Amino acid sequence: MTLTIFCVPPDSKNGFQVLLNIMGDVLVEMANKGFIGHELVDSFNIPIYTPASKEVIELIEKNGKFEIEKSELMYRLINTKRQADAQKTCMYVRALLEGAFKEHFEEGIVDELFIQYEKHLAEHFTTLFPVSDQTYKDFGGLFVMKRTLD
Repeated sequence: MTLTIFCVPPDSKNGFQVLLNIMGDVLVEMANKGFIGHELVDSFNIPIYTPASKEVIELIEKNGKFEIEKSELMYRLINTKRQADAQKTCMYVRALLEGAFKEHFEEGIVDELFIQYEKHLAEHFTTLFPVSDQTYKDFGGLFVMKRTLD
């Protein structure tokens, strides 16, 4: 069996997690301004977790049903010279998470949320995702396993 999963190297930061942290800042700011209630923000949860590759290995081993034959951290290179801007990044996050926001918040609030989110991204974008001659690595894990005989 082969498992490919989005994961990160041990002790590294996940770019998507940074984007979610900014979203959290926007939600708190909107609550402070009275657009939404603090209790609504506090009760909101985005059920996304990106494990470290080591965690995936530990879970497979703990399960006991599979033996790992090969484990490899893969990555794709992202050309930072053609880096996406804040607007495109906001559209990407909105496409991915808008449904969760609409389920929890009023629809009119969701539009304002993403307007504010794009503004926050624009303010910090070059700091968070600097354009350089370097390439950015987006990680995933490849795990080749064999079922153990019980």
